[in-house]
Amino acid sequence: PAEHYSATPGLSASNQCEKCTRGHYCNSTGLTLPSGLCSAGYYCPEGQSIPTPTGYECPVGHYCPEGSPEPIPCSNGTFTNQTFASECYICLERWYCVGGFLTAMCPPGYYCPRGTGYNWKPCPVGTYS
Repeated sequence: PAEHYSATPGLSASNQCEKCTRGHYCNSTGLTLPSGLCSAGYYCPEGQSIPTPTGYECPVGHYCPEGSPEPIPCSNGTFTNQTFASECYICLERWYCVGGFLTAMCPPGYYCPRGTGYNWKPCPVGTYS
């Protein structure tokens, strides 16, 4: 059946096939290998029949490169503010990013260069923010 494949010849029943592997899709019957990788911006748990499965769009705060079996959280200092992301963006100067989100502006008394997570930098003596 679709969503399945088998590299083993001579099977006698369709239930002997394996579900399509995580990160891949199987779009027809009689496959000996998965049809291809899940599309960037999506993730594919096992048993998918298309590269862009509905309900498996990459969520905000995560990224999904091609062939993703599950969403990958953005690391601190990076963010994504949209679904379907295939990469995370470097946090903006004067902001900090935690948990994949553009969290807030840098607090008073600190500065935040690009890529700041919780690692705020105290303002040097004689300066302010």
